[in-house]
Amino acid sequence: MGTLDSLMSKYGDDINELVAKFEASGFGEKVKSWIGTGENESISPAEVKQAFGHDELDQLALDAGVQPDEFADKVSRELPGAIDKATPQGVIPSVQKAASGAFDR
Repeated sequence: MGTLDSLMSKYGDDINELVAKFEASGFGEKVKSWIGTGENESISPAEVKQAFGHDELDQLALDAGVQPDEFADKVSRELPGAIDKATPQGVIPSVQKAASGAFDR
């Protein structure tokens, strides 16, 4: 299972929950840039680690078959673009649309 597949599997393809996770960790402005139609702000691997916390990051990395540092690095590189692609109108799709491919990983 790939990094984003593992991540979305954990969140049941609900982009809202994933976005809420980052917003609750203090990265709301970054996430808004990914959803909006402008430039995507980057997020560092350290910030990804902060958002998920040690235990959740370890489990997500295990599910993806990679080490936690590699998982955080891949998420920091792939997630902004994936969320941007899944929200072309600047709106988060419904869970049903996300599950049917709006969040194309």
